[in-house]
Amino acid sequence: MILAVASVVSGGSFEPQALVARLGRVREEGWLVPLYFVLFGATSVLAPAFVFFVTAGALWGFWPGCAVGWLAANGWAQVHFMLGRGLGRSRVARWLADDRLSRVRHELEEGGALAVIVVRQLPLPFVGVNLVAGASPLKWTRWSVGNAAGLLPAATVYAWSAASIVAGADGARGEAAVQVGVAALALVTLGVGSRLAWRGVRRARGTIR
Repeated sequence: MILAVASVVSGGSFEPQALVARLGRVREEGWLVPLYFVLFGATSVLAPAFVFFVTAGALWGFWPGCAVGWLAANGWAQVHFMLGRGLGRSRVARWLADDRLSRVRHELEEGGALAVIVVRQLPLPFVGVNLVAGASPLKWTRWSVGNAAGLLPAATVYAWSAASIVAGADGARGEAAVQVGVAALALVTLGVGSRLAWRGVRRARGTIR
């Protein structure tokens, strides 16, 4: 998806200055945000969520890109959650025969919003987690709070990374390199911290496997 967007906005060229110049013109187009939302929903089964966060950061810069990516992820997560709730546990279970998602369902049932926040930091299928959450007895309010908070770190860090890379291509290479380095460190910290938090929550309830 990133390569396709880059090719389109740069007129088929991947030369950095041409790409940045084209981005500056295209990002103001009114059709781009609706198209991004549609593509997020249409391809999120195939592509991980971070791809869309990176794309948003590259297209709109840090703050707008973070906001657009976060809103799109939240919107489609709610759609998938309601779909899972409508289908019910038995149907979702047949489609998602994944031990990891089975454990996630159990933890979401027991842990509420905190479990949702932690799960959102783990490398699990975006759509799968949404469907499993919807098919569980988890209350919608707890899901919504945990999902919104849980998506924010990834949306922020990936949008910042992408915006920094674009800034580096536009000439601010020194500052961009520092920002990308900080973002990479944040991603590692987030991933390790999430796993530790996940194990801590499970250990506190005696569910470590």
